Amino acid sequence: MEVSPSILGMKVKPAQLKKLEKVCKRLHFDVADGVFVNNKAGSPQQVKKIRTKMIKEVHLMTAHPENQLLWYKRAGAKIVNIHVELPKTGETIKLAKKHGLKVGLAINPRTSLYKLEAHLKDVDEVLIMTVVPGKSGNPFVPSPLKKIRTLRRRYPHLFIKVDGGIDEKTVKRVAKAGADLVVSASYLFSQEDPVKAVRILKAQ
Repeated sequence: MEVSPSILGMKVKPAQLKKLEKVCKRLHFDVADGVFVNNKAGSPQQVKKIRTKMIKEVHLMTAHPENQLLWYKRAGAKIVNIHVELPKTGETIKLAKKHGLKVGLAINPRTSLYKLEAHLKDVDEVLIMTVVPGKSGNPFVPSPLKKIRTLRRRYPHLFIKVDGGIDEKTVKRVAKAGADLVVSASYLFSQEDPVKAVRILKAQ
């Protein structure tokens, strides 16, 4: 199990990130526009400001990610996650690929898996939301576990990420369902030692 720390709403010290580089390959940035989700968070400036050896990936919880792709590429992002619920999903995937970005396709807890499967041939990975997206710390929603199990069965080589409410208990459920990577914010940075917390999650 891989772990990607998420810094949505978290005050993360440079020293913490330096230590996390030893146990994590990716760093997750959440971007919210107050339209697609209720709150606002993240910016290209924030992504650019943070210096790290971890691969920067951005989760665009925004109504018009097609207008933001270049901003985040220039800020250092290598992977963008866009939502399947948006009307221009296919066009945005093509545009992101044109810009040389890897694409993760995100899906909310209540969205039908059918919408996701229609685009799988065009993306690099998927991001299964196990919370209603927005603020960090929202409670874990178990119903998407069925999506993970179904995707793992139908697409054995698909890279599956899970984001939302991940801790030492819920990580066992998503690992058993077939996830490859979990995103964690509140749990990791509420611990005295985030590196130890990562190791606990990775051990599942």
